[in-house]
Amino acid sequence: MTAADRGAVTPAGRAPAARTMRVVERARAMLAGEAGGTAALVAALLAALIWSNVFPAGYEAVCVG
Repeated sequence: MTAADRGAVTPAGRAPAARTMRVVERARAMLAGEAGGTAALVAALLAALIWSNVFPAGYEAVCVG
């Protein structure tokens, strides 16, 4: 087993490309289904609600016009 197989970080401080690709592929697979799309929409909704209540002036400047 190599360091990349164990998920080790390279000396430059970056994760190996193979590990990053696995994460990207898992995210794509999750978002391809209905449940993944629903989760993404709910996350966006919650982010917008929090943003609009915590920083209303910034939210209005970006979203309202």
